[in-house]
Amino acid sequence: MSEQKYLECVLPFLNDLRQRSPAPGGGSVAALLLCLGAGLVEKALRYSASREQSYADELALLSSLRERVAGHIDLDGKVFAEVMSLRGDARKGAAERCQGIVLTTGRACTALHALVKKSESGIKKSIYSDFVLGDQCARLALRACLNNLEANEHLFGVTGEESAVFAAELERWEES
Repeated sequence: MSEQKYLECVLPFLNDLRQRSPAPGGGSVAALLLCLGAGLVEKALRYSASREQSYADELALLSSLRERVAGHIDLDGKVFAEVMSLRGDARKGAAERCQGIVLTTGRACTALHALVKKSESGIKKSIYSDFVLGDQCARLALRACLNNLEANEHLFGVTGEESAVFAAELERWEES
């Protein structure tokens, strides 16, 4: 694919992102960041694979994570726009669906980071910077998920125990 084709794909999202509208927003960006991170890690694993170490299980997990979260790039914005259009119990119900999207993305971030830590020693030096960037994308996505969870609690009264789990994971991540 040429550079121009990538630009044609991403420009509509970037233009929508800068608008004064509820979507797309942080949840959509978090999902995109996770997918970008998974792609970079997958590239590094494929490049580093050998007869002795194929990374087949890791590649399957990355594919699964990306498939699970990619649809959230659009879905998060749609559900959040619905949340903003509703009132009362209906709003809280929609906010809980939004919360589920954020939790799925956050869990995928922690799974990606665990995979990175497990496979880091086998990554070739020539592709290591992409590997690390993939992990950093996932960390930033997890930070966005945590911010969204906190905002959902504050704005809509939607609570969850995973805010503390994600916060602790980020703290461990930043210490390593």
